[in-house]
Amino acid sequence: WLETRVAENIVLDVKSELVNHIQRLDLGFFYKNELGDILVRLDEDVYSFNEFIALMVNTILMDVLTGIFILGICLALSWKVTLWALLFFPFFLIAQRYFAKRLRKLQKTIIERGAAFLEFLQEHISLIKTIKAFNLHKRQNKEYMKRNRQLINLNVKMSVLESVSDS
Repeated sequence: WLETRVAENIVLDVKSELVNHIQRLDLGFFYKNELGDILVRLDEDVYSFNEFIALMVNTILMDVLTGIFILGICLALSWKVTLWALLFFPFFLIAQRYFAKRLRKLQKTIIERGAAFLEFLQEHISLIKTIKAFNLHKRQNKEYMKRNRQLINLNVKMSVLESVSDS
């Protein structure tokens, strides 16, 4: 409970700072960047930061302590077998770096597509009267479904990559 409370307060502080920063930016920034991209960055990046904090506090600390404990037990049981097993550790690190690069690239694509999707929704809703007047709602719905499916497919791919890299 306390960890969640602290993390959420940090997220709130970061979001407030980001909103204040965005409001101080010059008008040219808003012409160069799409509204959807700004909204996705404001929301998704802050929650990614929140997940990072939770990861740092819980997972990394516990993993390091668990690793040291297990290494100590393994060395006590058989130091020769332990040293042989540690020879494979660099291969594990190489695999982790490979998957991390792919995950970052895919995450960037998801953010960009998510921004384009939000931009599409914002445009669609702001032009709803025109869309209805010209009976374009079926076409807009097909486009909405297409973009939504693309995002779902990217998120599924991300989930698979994350599960493979976590094993």
